Amino acid sequence: MAGARAVRMACDLAADYERRSIMLEGDSLEVEVVRQIKDQQATPDWLIEGEITTVQQLLSQHNLWQLNWLPRTANMLAHNVAKWGLLSGSIGDFLSMDVPPAILTCKDLEWGG
Repeated sequence: MAGARAVRMACDLAADYERRSIMLEGDSLEVEVVRQIKDQQATPDWLIEGEITTVQQLLSQHNLWQLNWLPRTANMLAHNVAKWGLLSGSIGDFLSMDVPPAILTCKDLEWGG
């Protein structure tokens, strides 16, 4: 359920960048969420059906948006920055120099916090 909500929230943020090409990418457990969003013929899991339907509608309204799944190993830097943001309470925009170097150099391994 959290994965579907995260994709919907990403779409809400993407709406602030009207008329721009947006690539939404999810890793790990979101593979099932991404599959349900992309397969318009499938019946979504009832727990996340509302989120799935909303994201499908948003994607159909924005031709420049793409949703893709990729393995976490291909997205480790983004995963580590997100984990750091959650643990440190950092939200919003920040510069790469604000992120601890240990996270930025840990592209292939999960950062331990």
